[in-house]
Amino acid sequence: EHNIVDVEKKKLLEISQFDQHFGISDYEHYKPTQARIIEKIQSRRWEQILIAIGSLALAMVTATTSNWVLIVLMSVVGLGFGFAFTVFTVVVQSAVGWDMRGAATSSNTFLRILGQTLGIAVLGTVLNQHIGAYSSSGEQVPPDILASGLHMVFVILAGIGIASALFTCLIPKHKPQAEEKKAS
Repeated sequence: EHNIVDVEKKKLLEISQFDQHFGISDYEHYKPTQARIIEKIQSRRWEQILIAIGSLALAMVTATTSNWVLIVLMSVVGLGFGFAFTVFTVVVQSAVGWDMRGAATSSNTFLRILGQTLGIAVLGTVLNQHIGAYSSSGEQVPPDILASGLHMVFVILAGIGIASALFTCLIPKHKPQAEEKKAS
């Protein structure tokens, strides 16, 4: 008889270190590449498109999807978020004068972290609703139940990704009038 920690530990040990590293890598790995690409494309739309495409692809993942496909999809989403964090910080800073940049940047960071926290709480609740009956009894959650819960989380993320891409298109691309007056 194995408890769930032993089973998950065994699964983790069966995955190579390379797969473990890239499976949990965050957008920081892409910072040098981001700077060059952002400089070339000068757009606020590509990052949201990457997030939307990656999220849609994750919504189509099944229990039989290979680790390499997951690594590629998570890398696409990670690149999108990395671009978005960088670009939207610059957008917020550019929208205000020099005297308000610190407050604008801190507000942007605070709201981003608040959104991440709420997102994790809501999506964690959705996943727990799918696996709750099994996890409360101490039994191992069957893979099809876990896959169903993760699929629901990815579908919600795809909806959020598409909505974000659409809302991003509504952001004006011009400088605020105060900045335009100073520039002339």
